[in-house]
Amino acid sequence: MQAIYQAFEDFSGAEQRPCQTVLVGALGVTPYWHDAAGKLRLPLLQAPTVEEADRALASESPAVVVAPLALFMDGASMESACRWLSTAAVVVVTDTEANAALWRQLAWDALTPPPSADVAAATLTRALTEANRRSKQRQLIATYAHRLASLTRNERDVLDAVCEGRLNKQIASELNVSVRTIEQRRRRVFDKMGVDSAVPLAALTAVVQTLSEQNNRRRRAPSPPPTLPRMHHAAMPPSATPMVLASLAIAGMN
Repeated sequence: MQAIYQAFEDFSGAEQRPCQTVLVGALGVTPYWHDAAGKLRLPLLQAPTVEEADRALASESPAVVVAPLALFMDGASMESACRWLSTAAVVVVTDTEANAALWRQLAWDALTPPPSADVAAATLTRALTEANRRSKQRQLIATYAHRLASLTRNERDVLDAVCEGRLNKQIASELNVSVRTIEQRRRRVFDKMGVDSAVPLAALTAVVQTLSEQNNRRRRAPSPPPTLPRMHHAAMPPSATPMVLASLAIAGMN
């Protein structure tokens, strides 16, 4: 799929854009993330509260979010934090490697506090690449949707049939119109969608559908179990944390 996606980057005019990097909560005063950003010459935005992080992430720019695990375990912050999972490259900083392994199934990455600025810089470098990739995907989906909305109902029927591999004669018979009419509609579909033949149109449609499904799965990030309403992570007994994370990870895979 990556090769097909690469071929359609020009479709949306996608280009590398400046990336925001947001440190949330107590991580804003953690030296190694600042040292890592200095190594990469990367500006950092400190967001002491979830509300400030939300405002910073309101734009469509690519974003990397580095957030502590406690943020995802606090009922008051959970909704915002889980929303970031669907748009940004979220790095969750956990207390143990076991928790990090579980959270890698939900966030883009998870790790225990890096032992050095070099490790933090390597994490940020990978996250920046992922953030730009997701941003380009969102641009592609938005542009495709905009062009799709310009089609008439008849043209949309032709697009669906073309993507299913049907020939003009078959489509004409199904829609009870002439082959010439289908040829004209087909040409208008290609022009409006910015492609020159059926093959790239079908491939593009398949890519957009796949990316949309991936984004929808990210948006269905789990909410806190009903038995843990608004309980702060620090207030939970240590033995409860792995069980809670396991339930979240399992829910995210369903």
